[in-house]
Amino acid sequence: MKAKLHTNWRTYTKLREQGQRCLDFKTDKNRYICALYARIDSLAEETLKLLKGNSGTGAPVLLRSAYEAYVDLVCIAKDEDHVEDMKLRFYSQEKRFYKNYSSDNHYMANVTEEEARRKVEHFEGLLKNKSPLNLRDKFKKAGELKEYYTVYHVLSGSSHASIESIAEFFSENREVLFGRSVDDGLYNFYCLSAINLACAALMYTLDSQNTGEQLVNELRENIQRAMKTAEATV
Repeated sequence: MKAKLHTNWRTYTKLREQGQRCLDFKTDKNRYICALYARIDSLAEETLKLLKGNSGTGAPVLLRSAYEAYVDLVCIAKDEDHVEDMKLRFYSQEKRFYKNYSSDNHYMANVTEEEARRKVEHFEGLLKNKSPLNLRDKFKKAGELKEYYTVYHVLSGSSHASIESIAEFFSENREVLFGRSVDDGLYNFYCLSAINLACAALMYTLDSQNTGEQLVNELRENIQRAMKTAEATV
């Protein structure tokens, strides 16, 4: 049975409106955290729109991305220097992109071999022989290691073309189901995950600016009510 979790989302949107009025962008830390929160909020809302339209296959992809943004948000709230790790990740990805330059790769048609070489040297200089945190260590830093092995694991399995994800498109008699919608259990899991991520992200964002204490308590209560609603359908 599908849980009536959209009530909890509506509660969140009312608190969101109040919470966003409390935020300021006066420091780099605040701007980074608010930008990550804005991304999480959008991804969560888009997930619920998909589910409301009975189209849930893309939900875990959106939620996985939202969870990664949430972990970065928490890390910055705990340690402003985490921004530097995010930059290292970008430098590392750009270096890998240009290091794999090939003249016969049409996606690199506007890049010359010399330009690619200079880009590699540029990003190597920015990296300074440093490496970004791997995903597991980043979750650990955020205090989300348990969730890394559970919630994030499930979302990742459903995001990729794994045996687990394609098996969902087989019927009991091994026929392939086209236009399949998610079952009620996954629907509830995805809805609950979206609501929890959005609420928790706003909580951390408000708390990082020492504002909205009452709103933080109401957001926490909304998470608890949503979890009880979902549990009641099991």
